[in-house]
Amino acid sequence: MPVSIAAIKIAQQQAALPDAQYRELLNRVAGASSSKDLTPDQRVDVYREIMRLVRRRNVAQNGTSATSATTPTHHTPMVRKLYALFYQLLPSLPDVHSRQRWLLGFVAKVNNLDTLPQSLDTAPPTCIFKAIEALKQRIRQHPGAPRK
Repeated sequence: MPVSIAAIKIAQQQAALPDAQYRELLNRVAGASSSKDLTPDQRVDVYREIMRLVRRRNVAQNGTSATSATTPTHHTPMVRKLYALFYQLLPSLPDVHSRQRWLLGFVAKVNNLDTLPQSLDTAPPTCIFKAIEALKQRIRQHPGAPRK
């Protein structure tokens, strides 16, 4: 799953990582001093580490157990937007048994990913943004279409 430098910077903001801690994380995870020096694989590793910190921070703030950190109950605003658009499109879709699975597949398809993201909350924001735009386009093409 490709990760852009912008996605890493957004994750840094979500984790509320000060620049010094961010640079230490870059060095620890990838041996780099700047995100510009990261290879695509290193960007994925750095992004995942920052998102792990975001989940840990959410657990500390919400007072939930550490095991629930892997299944976030509070989605990011972009993921909430993705769900809102999905529910708007839902009447025009054939039977969708698993909403989460359909959305993961949709995100993978519009981003040309070989594998499904583990969850919408850990998918890079750039992937979610592209999926939001694709859902908007699909809604414009099929306004109020009946369920098949």
